Amino acid sequence: MTRFYVKQIALAVAVASVGFSVQGLGQTRDYPSEPSILSPILAGGVLGLVGVAGGAYIGYEVDTSCDNTSDFCLEPGFFLGAALLGTAGASLGAHLGNRGRGSVGTVFVYSLLTWGAGIGGAAALSRVNDPAAYALLYALPAIQLGVTVAAERSLGRRNEARHRERTRVGVVVRPARGGLDLGVHLGF
Repeated sequence: MTRFYVKQIALAVAVASVGFSVQGLGQTRDYPSEPSILSPILAGGVLGLVGVAGGAYIGYEVDTSCDNTSDFCLEPGFFLGAALLGTAGASLGAHLGNRGRGSVGTVFVYSLLTWGAGIGGAAALSRVNDPAAYALLYALPAIQLGVTVAAERSLGRRNEARHRERTRVGVVVRPARGGLDLGVHLGF
């Protein structure tokens, strides 16, 4: 009688294991293919511009350090808001344009570091009265977008390689003498 229960338990485990393997154990989903380079550039550029406009507006409304005596005054919040939300928008746009293959947080950090290095370099050049400071400031948005897109695509390729190398685990159920064989398949 004990053998009968062991066979029933083994059959129940085998059926449950087959059910789990059908639901996705051991199966890998396809990784999204890499899009054209234009997709992350355009998406990053558009969302970056939206972020600059929104950040400038929010920074202008929040910061009230200007006096009302001048006709035209831009507070530091205007520039800080434009820089932060522009960077966030460009990072998110590049990530979405690359079909979410990279890491939006890591790309944001790279983009922010590029912006900081560009502003720091322009400030250092302006202290020695070098006209290249203005050229750097004008080129900084394009440089930042280029670094952002390059970082997103590089991280996407790295993530795709990791996805392909991931160990696959599956449950194997096959007929055996007098019942079913239950095993685990590890694919490397």
